[in-house]
Amino acid sequence: GPAVKLDNGLLTEKTYFGNVSTYLQFEIVDGLNIKTVLGGDIRDTRNFFSRNLEFDSRARTNQTRFDTRDTKRTSVLSETTLNYAKVLGKHDLGAVAGVEFQNFYIDQIFLDGNNVPFGQPLNYALLDPADVSVTERDETINRQSVFGRINYAYDNRYLASVSLRRDGDSRFGRNNRHEVFPAVSLGWNVHNEAFYNGDF
Repeated sequence: GPAVKLDNGLLTEKTYFGNVSTYLQFEIVDGLNIKTVLGGDIRDTRNFFSRNLEFDSRARTNQTRFDTRDTKRTSVLSETTLNYAKVLGKHDLGAVAGVEFQNFYIDQIFLDGNNVPFGQPLNYALLDPADVSVTERDETINRQSVFGRINYAYDNRYLASVSLRRDGDSRFGRNNRHEVFPAVSLGWNVHNEAFYNGDF
């Protein structure tokens, strides 16, 4: 009956993941620090989908399928920064400069089976080889960045920030592997002005 037919479709996903991170920080001189961060993570995902002959209770399709997708993603990160902070009277200055390296590794296999024998165990070995397709993906993505930022505040009223970063990524175009991204921002803490009235 319809209830039986509706029970013959199955979609599941299982994911296992883990990550680790550590850092080392050292004060070079008063106000100037160097920090190195090392990290990595792994994510292992298995997707499973099956649809047998009785999947559709209204018999709209007789196409049967049996798919599995195994994907393992790992990444490694290394970042080193120099941080400077100094307050001189009403002047508050901060700066950071750093380099970052990150690699992503993707290992994936996708099995797609059709015309699954009714009533038989879900096993690719029982399918006609012509009904099974295999797609593999083995990809490494590399990214490198150099960046810097300067922050300035006067009397906690007037704020300014200038930053610049240059990113290189293996996913960028072959003839344009690196891009530069500048940014500028200005701010005003009007509530710190003498004329400011909280009743405004």
